[in-house]
Amino acid sequence: MTLYRSALAVAAAALVSITQAWNIELPPCIEPFKPFVYSGCFQDGSPNALVFRSSLDQQDMTVEKCIADCKGNGFRYAGLEYYGVCFCGATVNGAQLDESKCSFPCSGNKTETCGGDNTLSVWQDPTFPKSPSDVTVDDYKSLGCYTDDSPKGRTLSYPIDLDASTFTTKKCLAACEKQGFPFAGVEFGKECWCGVVLANDTAKVDTSQCNMPCQGDSSDTCGGRGRLNLWVAKDLESLEPCGQKPGTTTTSLPHSTTTTTKPVDTTTTKHETTTNTKPETTTSTKPETTTTTKPETTTTTKPETTT
Repeated sequence: MTLYRSALAVAAAALVSITQAWNIELPPCIEPFKPFVYSGCFQDGSPNALVFRSSLDQQDMTVEKCIADCKGNGFRYAGLEYYGVCFCGATVNGAQLDESKCSFPCSGNKTETCGGDNTLSVWQDPTFPKSPSDVTVDDYKSLGCYTDDSPKGRTLSYPIDLDASTFTTKKCLAACEKQGFPFAGVEFGKECWCGVVLANDTAKVDTSQCNMPCQGDSSDTCGGRGRLNLWVAKDLESLEPCGQKPGTTTTSLPHSTTTTTKPVDTTTTKHETTTNTKPETTTSTKPETTTTTKPETTTTTKPETTT
């Protein structure tokens, strides 16, 4: 229970902004996996409480479909909003609310609850060994130099906005850790990228190709042109990722698939659910809304933070 509570509460410590993501979108998990557990009803807002918006059809959404999509994409949390909009994230950046605020039936199964108007019904994958608050920058291990110049997309999906003049590898690792991302990468002397999976086209190259000094510390190397110094914190990855049976060894690189286009509808076995004690969360302000159909959203700068 402490793990679930601290994993959500860590969102309060996020002192950096995630800019618009270059999302790598993988298919939903159709293999059997350990059921997610219900975490509660949470406030959504701008930026979104969960960083990744699924492209699955919101007009035919169920709890199981959303969870399978988040599992397939390597995220710890799945959230459903406004009858069937599915979101995923490594942390939840929103306040926990009374359960009455999440009362909308799911579009694909009226017996299930899919959040409310700017509120999320949040579920959590219990197979992650530690919460972000239990991980430090020292837990990130170098994987070497990797390509980041594919026409199909970036190696890591989430850029972090940090001050270039003081930029170092350690600051990037700290930013990714606070957002719960297992992968972190530094590039072009001043760019910080985070993610839960790697793009299919990325490849390890000779370390000599990562040769740019960090702008905040010339003794520190921060990738190169189209090259990332890549790091991973294994404790922020699931012990049982999609397709991985318990007791077998996981690998760090990369989470490959044959396509980055997500199927619109994948049927999964309905999982048994349980309710946990409500975890600690940070506060956020509920924005006014007048929409009747949930519009497409993207993450924006300056997520809610506390000092």
